[in-house]
Amino acid sequence: MLAWSTETKRRADDAATTAKKKAEDAEQARLLAIEQQRQRNEAAAKVADEERVQRCEKIFSGEQTLLTMAADWRAEAENGKMEDSENKIALLLSHLTDLLATCITQQEDIHSLDDALTQVHSRLRQLEQRPVAPPDASSSNTSDRLEALEIDVGSLKDDVQLQQTATQQLEQRICTTANNSSSEPRETAPKFDGQEIFCDSTKTDPIPWFRKFELTLQLHYPDLEDHLGHLRQMLETLRRAKYKANRDKCEFVRQELEYLGHFVTPEGISPLSAKIQAIQEWSEPRIITDVRSFLGLAGYYQRFIKGYSKITTHLTKLQCEDRPFDFREEARESFVALKAALLSAEVLRIYDPLLPTRFTTDASGYGIGVVLEQHDGVDWHPVEYFSKKVPVVHSIDDARKKELLAFVHGLKRWRHFLLGRSQFRWVTDNNPLVFDKTHDTINSTIARWMTFIDQFDFFPDHIPGKSNCFADALSRRPDHCTAVYLTFEIDDDLRNSFIRGYQANPEFRDKYVNCSSPDPTPSNYRIQEGYLLVHTRGKDLLCIPSDPHLSTRLLGEFHDAPATGHFGVNRTIARLRERFWWSGLLGDVTRYCESCEVCRRCKSRNHHPYGELRPLPVPLRRREAIAMDITGPFPKHKTGVDGILTVVDRLTKFVMFLPCRYHAKALKFVEVLYAGWIQTKGYPKEIVCDRDTRFMSDFWLALIKRWGSSLKPSSARHPETDGQTERAQHTTQVLLRTLIRADQKDWVERLPDVELAYSSSVHPAIGMSPLEFDHSSPVTSSLDTITPLTVESDDHLLFLRRMQELLVKARDLMAKTQQRMSQQVNHQRLPCPFHAGDLVWVSAAEFSLE
Repeated sequence: MLAWSTETKRRADDAATTAKKKAEDAEQARLLAIEQQRQRNEAAAKVADEERVQRCEKIFSGEQTLLTMAADWRAEAENGKMEDSENKIALLLSHLTDLLATCITQQEDIHSLDDALTQVHSRLRQLEQRPVAPPDASSSNTSDRLEALEIDVGSLKDDVQLQQTATQQLEQRICTTANNSSSEPRETAPKFDGQEIFCDSTKTDPIPWFRKFELTLQLHYPDLEDHLGHLRQMLETLRRAKYKANRDKCEFVRQELEYLGHFVTPEGISPLSAKIQAIQEWSEPRIITDVRSFLGLAGYYQRFIKGYSKITTHLTKLQCEDRPFDFREEARESFVALKAALLSAEVLRIYDPLLPTRFTTDASGYGIGVVLEQHDGVDWHPVEYFSKKVPVVHSIDDARKKELLAFVHGLKRWRHFLLGRSQFRWVTDNNPLVFDKTHDTINSTIARWMTFIDQFDFFPDHIPGKSNCFADALSRRPDHCTAVYLTFEIDDDLRNSFIRGYQANPEFRDKYVNCSSPDPTPSNYRIQEGYLLVHTRGKDLLCIPSDPHLSTRLLGEFHDAPATGHFGVNRTIARLRERFWWSGLLGDVTRYCESCEVCRRCKSRNHHPYGELRPLPVPLRRREAIAMDITGPFPKHKTGVDGILTVVDRLTKFVMFLPCRYHAKALKFVEVLYAGWIQTKGYPKEIVCDRDTRFMSDFWLALIKRWGSSLKPSSARHPETDGQTERAQHTTQVLLRTLIRADQKDWVERLPDVELAYSSSVHPAIGMSPLEFDHSSPVTSSLDTITPLTVESDDHLLFLRRMQELLVKARDLMAKTQQRMSQQVNHQRLPCPFHAGDLVWVSAAEFSLE
């Protein structure tokens, strides 16, 4: 055994020595090659430098020659002796040509030097970013590895033992005093790596009733004697542990407290006066950042303000990045109103788990509101307000389900208050919810909510809707509804707005002044109660000045109101023309109806579909581009297949119907495609298909890339992209119904007959049968034995010419067919008006809202 071990070690040493020698030889060869390359580069650089110096000297000498010639010509011209001018001009042109060639060469050298410098910089960056290479494992032998492994195991055992010792010392509170320059000693314990760490004095000198120390020592207790006793015990513990508290920062027996921006008193919680003062002194916002900063500070106190979202509606709209910043009068009023609301913010009571609690909810068509209140023996006081917009998926629910939704959201918000306490009162104006546990029919959503609600101890109580004022106001905030109908109130402010509009409008100014004078000129206009009326079409119509605010209010009254039904442009104009008159009525109504969000969301589009037909390009060669799709499921065959993979050559229209399992994985479809098409036709360059999950899987995409093919999937829910495959599948189903038996179990055996019938018939797109196009000869029939046939030539050139003629003919016919189809379809379509980046409405007919 010892001899075998010695022999093994010797062989390992020899192998390591041989490998090391090979590595050294390879390194020497590499260094020698580098040195030779460096010498060649230096020689080439030296030759290039000499050529560059010669070119520079040639430029300078040529320049001097030109200057001398120019001086001689100037002297001869002054003396009138210009002889042999043609030779001089030729000589000048020769010099200029040489200089031009030399300059071009110099410019190329400069570009090559710039490229070389760029390469050097790139190489330097690569060397700086290159990770350190690991040591070469081939240079070590077996014995070295064994020795290193033993050392590693030994050190690992030592580290584990040292760590266990340090942990045991910490658990037993064995600490040493650290040597530091501070006036007070600190206790430390050694770590397993020899470093020292500070001990936790809350474990060496714990305060029994105190959970943990924060950055500040906060003690609170409702009874003064117990509070003083705890304070004395805490100070004694600090003295024993040799810690000190800063007397200047200590406050004892406080009844009021400033905490996290709030002022906490025995009566309740209110916003901190310093923070409110900062909001009151806030200057008017100038940019979006100012608005966000203001709302960020004010939003921290929104729980104190009823209807906070309603007040800040116009300020919130200014935060949109896609619209210009315009601090209009509405935003300015919202800014001032929010300051006033914060100044008069109601004091919210601190939640007391021992007091009776009331949980009031209300829901409208577009919002929910919840109020949490407690009774102090005298009256109910609010603890917090909460309101929320109803999600889209619940906007069509009935009143009972929305009321229950408000209850669920409130429980989630105040779970830390209500979970585990004794019964609280749930107040609602929806009487059926009082008997919520006795309903016979509930859906899965309500069942899930009821599972959550059952965690709480409450009893429902019904009150009339008119008595539920707080929650009702929170649930009916106009900013939570895009279809809120605001009543058009006729008051003095409206009349004054009309009068100001008449005076500012050049079209009505003179007419209003004329009708207001004691002796007016006769006209079709008159004034009644301050409003200007015009008599036209046999009736008096109210004149509307060119004020966008007034016209928008009128359009909302006659288009958005429940009694007007959000009708279109024509009906809205007909309603308005019965009562009003203003210039530009048609344009204003058209723009308003087109921008109505409710109409866009709820009404169907009756115009022609957008987007013109763009057929796929005609392939250049046979079997270059294919289209495929899966159809089924059909009655299950005895072989287990219940679907058909249809593959169509987009140029020759040759088709294969390959039986498969309809719900098979992507791998099975690859096997079917490979065995049926690729083995006989080869790999295609393009594959057109729909967005079936199996065709879009990572496996399929990787396989297509390996084949060197490109996948062209159709758009979602747009089967027209692969129309010829869809049409082939339809034809297949029709032919199968004519051939199969009544029990429909022999459809697989009939697929070859269907395939032959399809491929041997003349296809209208190419003017011949797919088999004739693919094989350059028509398909033979059983009747060919009794029908005289033309003897075909054996000339291969004639055969190739025939194949090329068929290819050209088929491509021309397909191009004409596509052009004819495009013209027919585009008559019923509109050009697409959308551009990249536009916001568009998407039909939800194909999507699930749950």
